[in-house]
Amino acid sequence: MSRFRASVVVAANWVVFACGSADPSPSAPPDEPPTPPVESSEPVAANSESMLAFSIDGRDGPMGAQAQLRVIEGEPLVHLEITGGDDGSNVVLINLGFDGVADSMGPHLVPFGLPEAGNYVANASFDGAWYYSQGGEIEVTLSADGSISGHFDLSLALDALEAMGEPAVFERTDDATAVSGAFSGKWTLYCRSRLAGHMTLVPGGDFCDNLAF
Repeated sequence: MSRFRASVVVAANWVVFACGSADPSPSAPPDEPPTPPVESSEPVAANSESMLAFSIDGRDGPMGAQAQLRVIEGEPLVHLEITGGDDGSNVVLINLGFDGVADSMGPHLVPFGLPEAGNYVANASFDGAWYYSQGGEIEVTLSADGSISGHFDLSLALDALEAMGEPAVFERTDDATAVSGAFSGKWTLYCRSRLAGHMTLVPGGDFCDNLAF
């Protein structure tokens, strides 16, 4: 099972309790950029007020959602993960990779590709069927004050779900499924530093405390 499909399985289980209920940090002094909100461990039910509004065109009902910027000391790419779904079997997971925190800020218009073939991919599950991105694009704006907005158009291929232990095969198909949607609200920060001389990751620390957005 690929790491992208594994992420979607986790997201599908998680989305019923869509995370991200943290309150924004207190306002910074006027001459400093405001600090983005930090990830909360408190779940928010899909029909509760969420930090991120998320919609899939043609599908009604409340949706739980979160947008999380994942920053790990020593890893060159930072990942913006946008997840949204309802209380059933419908979920979309978008994963965008950027070359550092500074590169992640601002507006972006990037194309989706096949999983493990680039830095901009998506997976989805609709009505019990699994899909992966083979095309489309996303427009997203990420701001240092913790705000995010954007919309996406996905071209999805049906996932054959190979047997456990067999290598995943992602191929383009002529029978693509088109999915579009939009999101807006707040993003949260997931940051981990490494203990000096160790590979152990810890929340906060000098690396995270000195991040500049």
